[in-house]
Amino acid sequence: MAQLEDKEILIEVCNHCGKDVSRGSGNFANRVPDFNDILTRLDNNLIFPIGDFVCGICDDNSLT
Repeated sequence: MAQLEDKEILIEVCNHCGKDVSRGSGNFANRVPDFNDILTRLDNNLIFPIGDFVCGICDDNSLT
């Protein structure tokens, strides 16, 4: 029986605007990983808190 590996699943959407940031989307090169957990993202009022990245446009428009 095959063993399941512990792999981290990344949701490749921007957690600010919801744009696709996966390879081939045109937004892959400028994406920035967001290391906060989902609860922190919810506390920060992000619209798409399950997304594990911030796209380049939202990163440029960020206040921080």
